[in-house]
Formats: sequence, structure tokens, C-alpha cells
Amino acid sequence: MPRGYTNGLRKLRQTIDCSQREFAAILGVCNVNLNNWERSKYYPNARWRRLMMTRLQVTGPELAHMLDTPADDYTPPAKLAQRATKLLEQIH
Repeated sequence: MPRGYTNGLRKLRQTIDCSQREFAAILGVCNVNLNNWERSKYYPNARWRRLMMTRLQVTGPELAHMLDTPADDYTPPAKLAQRATKLLEQIH
């Protein structure tokens, strides 16, 4: 996977208009990890990918597509954005 570009995970977060801290809470991770993943500095390990798949209700291939696609080329599916928005409402 190329490093150093912002990926679809950031695009999803921006779509639902929340901070990294809020989105990290949605995913159940610390915001440092989220920042590194969004910038493609690190790729989440299997444990974190499973957690994200569960929290966002996405399949492995859907999550991989989000993580491997530059933010400018990624459009979150409407249902995913709706699920993420509901999760955001739950943490407020």
C-alpha cells in the first residue's frame, strides 16, 4: 500500500463532519492511531480492522477499499455514512 496519502477513512470522517477524536471514539481506538491510519503512515493490524468492520458494519473488502483508496478518489457509500452518523450521535 502506498504511504503518505490521506485515505478513504479520512473522507468518511469528513463526510459525517466530525473530529478525529470523535471518530476515534466511534471506532473504539485512540486518535493517534486514527491519525496514523488516515495518513497511511501505518496500516491497522487485524485486531483493529476487525473492530472497525464491526463498528462500521462493513466487510473486509469494503474496509480494505476505504483504507487503500486516496481520499480524493473515495466516496463513502450513503449507507455507511448514515451508520457512521448514527454512531456519532450515540457518543454525544
